[in-house]
Amino acid sequence: MLKKIEAYFMKEIADKAGLIAILSLLLFIPNFYGRVIFLLLLICLMLPFDIHNKRFSLLISLPFSHREIFLSGFVFVLAVSISTQFIGGALLGVKIAYLMVECLKSVIFCAFYYGVSMVAVLYGLDNLGIPLLVFFADTIFGAIGPKWTNFYSYISPVHNGNLLFSAAFAAVVFIFSFYLFERKGIQK
Repeated sequence: MLKKIEAYFMKEIADKAGLIAILSLLLFIPNFYGRVIFLLLLICLMLPFDIHNKRFSLLISLPFSHREIFLSGFVFVLAVSISTQFIGGALLGVKIAYLMVECLKSVIFCAFYYGVSMVAVLYGLDNLGIPLLVFFADTIFGAIGPKWTNFYSYISPVHNGNLLFSAAFAAVVFIFSFYLFERKGIQK
């Protein structure tokens, strides 16, 4: 599996080097709230972008299963996100405990919005528009009223009122999208 992930990484970097470089520079912000929009762009412009623009047949022509493509795409997004966060945190002298919590928030955010973006493209919708709508709704609904009375803020991937609850919510969306990707497949 590691060889396939490496091959996927090389393919993504070769195809989208400029985009990855620009988004990576913008992702050096160690604060979670400062980097969420760039993280959302990174998620939506990787595998969901390829599927939306009918480039999936190139990926499936490689010796990859649907499962390996889905997971490799997610691992790629996580690798870029976490590595830039650690490098940005090290350059700015951020404490490791704070950085670990911020990385956990980024993983939760990536899992949720990767799942949302994949579900959107699997149903023929836009790879960026639908996740942006969900992002704005998530941001607004999580900010309504005081945090202790707004139960949505506890599961919100943007607000992360409770890391355990938001991780569970993100995991459900991610697993659902993984299931759909494997069962429904992609029309070439």
